This record gives sequence, structure tokens and C-alpha cells, in this order.
Amino acid sequence: MTKYMVAVDGSEHSNKAYAIAAKLLTNKDEVIFVTVGQKGKGAAAQDLLETWTKKAEADGFTAKPLFLESADPRDAICNAVTEHGIDILVVGTRGLGTIKRMLLGSVSNYCVQHASCDVIVAK
Repeated sequence: MTKYMVAVDGSEHSNKAYAIAAKLLTNKDEVIFVTVGQKGKGAAAQDLLETWTKKAEADGFTAKPLFLESADPRDAICNAVTEHGIDILVVGTRGLGTIKRMLLGSVSNYCVQHASCDVIVAK
């Protein structure tokens, strides 16, 4: 069994990340959908995670939701990867411009460098 984690945030990039994961998943694998938010944003995040979990289950996969309360999604996701024994992390790229990417960095770039598993970045 392979354990996948797919980072979702309600964007089109989340759709692309799941589409890639769905091509790789088998019915023996497990997928954890993760989203990160600050305190007070849990209800909307839970709705988002429930939508993704139901979609994956309808597609025949074992799925679990995971909401991480944090101001820094980069560290939160990388820590969750280790904590949950994830084999493959799938994240979307937000398409930040060059200047913003240099100043702010991106979740996907950070995860590629710091996650303890293989990382697939959906464009």
C-alpha cells in the first residue's frame, strides 16, 4: 500500500493535483487530503476536505481528510508528511510571478526541498 497526500486549497491547481494522484492510486492505496488554515477557518476547510474525500471515495479510493491549523502551510505540510508516513506528496503550483516567488517562496518549492518523501508538482 502506498500512502499519498494531496494538498488542496479550492483552486484549479488542487484539481490538477488530484487528477495526477488519481492516475497513480490503486484501490489498495490511501490518500489523505490536506489543507492548511488559520484559527477560525476550520469550517470552510472541513467542507473543502469533505468534498475531496467524497470524490476520492466515489472514485473507489480510501480517503481521509486532514486540516492543519497553521500560519505556515509549508512547514505544516512537510511535518504532516513525516507524521503520517506519506510515500508521495502531490501539490499544485499557484503560478506565482518571478518576483513574488523570489520574495515569498512557494509551498510547492518548499515541499520539494524539505518533504521526507517524493513530491509531485502539478502545473
